[in-house]
Amino acid sequence: MSLLEKIQARRRCLRTCDTLVTYPDGSQVIERATEVIPMQNSTFGFVVDTKPDPEAAEILPGKLFLGSQDAVDVERLLRLGVTHVLSVGIECPILLPPSIEKHHIACLDVPEYPLYQLVREARVFINVARETGSVLVHCNAGISRSVAIVVGYLILEEKIPLAEAMEMVRRKRPGAKPNDGFMKQLQEIADKVAGPKT
Repeated sequence: MSLLEKIQARRRCLRTCDTLVTYPDGSQVIERATEVIPMQNSTFGFVVDTKPDPEAAEILPGKLFLGSQDAVDVERLLRLGVTHVLSVGIECPILLPPSIEKHHIACLDVPEYPLYQLVREARVFINVARETGSVLVHCNAGISRSVAIVVGYLILEEKIPLAEAMEMVRRKRPGAKPNDGFMKQLQEIADKVAGPKT
């Protein structure tokens, strides 16, 4: 029996299944074999996280912190010595005192969202913050967008390879997981920084 025949024989043993697909806009469809069935209901186009996550992970000692929107708490920021807040994708969730400078970068957590220019913009703000104090970089959940920005910053500014930068962040923030498109773009940034391979 050829390999192709073995594969075809095993394929006949497989059961069909339905797959519920949720798109970024919240619309849903069921994919079944060769058909796509639109659903009437819709939901959020993202995972709703109801558990508070107030921790600010210290990525570069005393200079660069990473977290979710829950980490943006005035008392905590002042205790950590944070002088700047970089909000990625969402506006800063609270009113900050004048002593804390804030900056917002629009960013959707979708694989095709262009990351390179955002990392460059963030790099300028983070560098200013590091000169005069420290910065918290946050997004909604502190898992994808803000992590991608911080990892991109470590690659561009500190010349740290992607795998090492991700490991550095995950040691402090284990749930860190930029979406697949961001990871691909971060690899492209790392390749640019590394230069041509000889």
